Amino acid sequence: MTLRDRPVLYRFCAEELAAALHNALFQRFIEALTRGSRPIEMHSDDPKRFINDMLAWVHQALASERELLENLFGDDNSGDLGGVGVSEAGEIPSSAHPVTRDEKMQNESVVSVEELLDSVFQSVCRPLKVRIEQVLIASPTVLLCFELSQLLAFYLETIGGLAGQRCQIVAVLRGCKEMASRTFQELLRARCDKLLRNAPVVPQDLSAPQQVMEIVVQLGEVAAAHGSSTTASPDESSLSDVVSSTVDLLVEVCEQTSEALSPDAPTRVDEAASMDPAVQRSFLVNCMDAIHGCLADHPAARGRAAGLANAIEGHLEALATAGVANVLARCGMAEIVSRVAEYDAAEPGSRKMASDPALGLSRVSSAMRAFFLDVSRPEALPEFREVLAPRLRTGAAGRVAAALAEAYEEVYSAVGRAENGYGPEGGVERIRHTPAQVRTILCVS
Repeated sequence: MTLRDRPVLYRFCAEELAAALHNALFQRFIEALTRGSRPIEMHSDDPKRFINDMLAWVHQALASERELLENLFGDDNSGDLGGVGVSEAGEIPSSAHPVTRDEKMQNESVVSVEELLDSVFQSVCRPLKVRIEQVLIASPTVLLCFELSQLLAFYLETIGGLAGQRCQIVAVLRGCKEMASRTFQELLRARCDKLLRNAPVVPQDLSAPQQVMEIVVQLGEVAAAHGSSTTASPDESSLSDVVSSTVDLLVEVCEQTSEALSPDAPTRVDEAASMDPAVQRSFLVNCMDAIHGCLADHPAARGRAAGLANAIEGHLEALATAGVANVLARCGMAEIVSRVAEYDAAEPGSRKMASDPALGLSRVSSAMRAFFLDVSRPEALPEFREVLAPRLRTGAAGRVAAALAEAYEEVYSAVGRAENGYGPEGGVERIRHTPAQVRTILCVS
């Protein structure tokens, strides 16, 4: 008769072996942490390496202990060490004959490799958990918290594949990984909330505030660390949400800060009697462009970066529209362009354009001549110098020039159409400069 034929004694021996391995493993882990020529705790000042070395030691020990148990008791893929096998659902397969008392005792005495490994590695759960939590409590950086969550996610998957998902060491790693992810998000949120409570001062050059850029740089580092990771981390689906929510808060901080640049704001940053309303939008463009530049190249942030690009586009369009309106108003063309657009949209055969006092030929030609002279001056068009990015500044100026050329051409075309009442052949002979000349002056192709 072999030991396997005595299931109760067989289980007792397996559990006693597990207890001995339990105590031995604890001693080996403590010695690896504190003794030898290169103890693991020697690198406690480098938290990432410290935790990685501990987890690597646990992983190696787990592989060795599992191999030992399988060699002693046999490698059974069902996870049972002797006795009657059990199904994956934990049910005893049915048989043609009733279960006898001996078979019932044998089934109750079944023990698995995963159960023994769980018993053995409970010894290192507490010291491992305490040391990981100490690192997470000791005010780590945002990047370190994220890197630790990635590291813990990798070992959670690796160790879970060896020990089984119900093993206590896996539960400890899962809890530590969740703590690292939670700490990472809380640190980001706390820094953004602090800026919302105390909005930073607008820099003199209207660039993004340093406090905002510090958080943006950290986000970029986190996104870079995620992109360079070779593991399939559970954080992959949630990182984009974290980046999006953080960027939303940073944009809110910038908008709150920009209120000091509003002409009617109670807290003004200038000492002059007036302020250009475009300055506030220029500041927001600078902030959003700085955030966009740090995040656009990272896959986890591309979705939110696209939203920032659309917001920048909207602010530039508003700046260009305001610039066009200023130029048209300065030379007396604003009302003419507006009235021409109304007549073009009206029903055919209604009141003729020439009969409108605001669109008399002499007034229109005089305004168009003043327009040409005005845009011929080098300093006539807005240059948007407050916008720091050259490509955005050039783009906004180009929009203004194109919109002005289009407005001039619309009025010129309306005056030249006979049905508008300016004469059988139109009134363009009274207008000295053609749309082509205006486009040349404005450098519009």
